[in-house]
Amino acid sequence: INKEGYFVNFKAAKNESLIIPDSNFVGKHLCEVLSSDIALPAMACVEKALATGETQVFESQAYVDNLLRYYEFRIVVSAENEVMAIVRDVTETKLFLELLQQQERQLKAILNNIPGSAWLKDSESRYIAVNEPLLKLFNKKLEDVVGKTDYDLFPPDLAQKCINDDREVLSTGQRKYFEEFSTNPDGSEVWFETIKTPI
Repeated sequence: INKEGYFVNFKAAKNESLIIPDSNFVGKHLCEVLSSDIALPAMACVEKALATGETQVFESQAYVDNLLRYYEFRIVVSAENEVMAIVRDVTETKLFLELLQQQERQLKAILNNIPGSAWLKDSESRYIAVNEPLLKLFNKKLEDVVGKTDYDLFPPDLAQKCINDDREVLSTGQRKYFEEFSTNPDGSEVWFETIKTPI
């Protein structure tokens, strides 16, 4: 695309959902080929890329074959007064991220509606999700727990026991139930009933 916004060359990727039909539009302006909600930000990126020499990136969406598709546009300076526009179909990635966010919201809703302390750990025994009762029990903020292991939160002996229990549950695939005794920071004694299960 030249600095005025006219296509000077085009090469279609194979096996891609093309935002622009594979037809002869070389010599036409961006606004003749693309809808204005894509052409205008693309033109702004062309101008900015040529002015700064920096790659410009934006995302947009369009209906292709009656399906809503998401596209990433990268505008890169390729010659004097000319840029290369690399367009990539990111629909699957976008939908996957939306699904992950939806699952994360559902997981938080489930965890936060469990009256007792609840958490999820990954295969390395790092906390990946915790509920409010657990944070209150630990007297910690979310960022102080998520991504951490028991070694970051407990004395070494207790941390090793927790991790050994995690490994046992993961290796056997069986739920484990046990009671634990602990001392609160104020010196009071407390018993915990814990159930660990693989998911």
